[in-house]
Amino acid sequence: MRILVCAQEAPLGPVNGFRRQLQGLLSALRHDHSVYVVALLAPDQAGAATELADAARDPGLRVVRPPRSWLGLGRPASAADPRWGAPAIYRRAVEWLGPVVAVEAQRFAPDLVYVTGARLAGLWPWCGDSPRVIAPLDAAHLSLLAQAAAGGQSRPLLAAAARRVRRFEAVEYR
Repeated sequence: MRILVCAQEAPLGPVNGFRRQLQGLLSALRHDHSVYVVALLAPDQAGAATELADAARDPGLRVVRPPRSWLGLGRPASAADPRWGAPAIYRRAVEWLGPVVAVEAQRFAPDLVYVTGARLAGLWPWCGDSPRVIAPLDAAHLSLLAQAAAGGQSRPLLAAAARRVRRFEAVEYR
């Protein structure tokens, strides 16, 4: 089977929980399937020059480096995008990775598109006609609720963002 994996972070170092899970998944899938990965480079991965050089030589991995403005520097990650009702970073991730996924879906002709990471839940229109599966690996609204419960001046903003993200998850994770 040909599987196109779309990931919100590249399966490179430094390792975190998401990347560790993704690396394990890819290792298992590649035993029996042809796998191609399209992934965003996370901000903390930009300095990993050796791994990026290795990734450039990997024919099964396309790493996409977002523009510096992608993170909305100076704006909280939980800031809402009124058009989506979810954090703006979700929309930005899809806007940046979507066109690349469309090209790779056309070129690779997958039997399945596997989307992982909550930020990419809105990627569906870019995936072509192949069957699609989403595996967000978390419930982002719970992280926001935990941050809100910790208190502080941002409590109302985080609680409101958690409600928006919960609605977003209910629609996009269907």
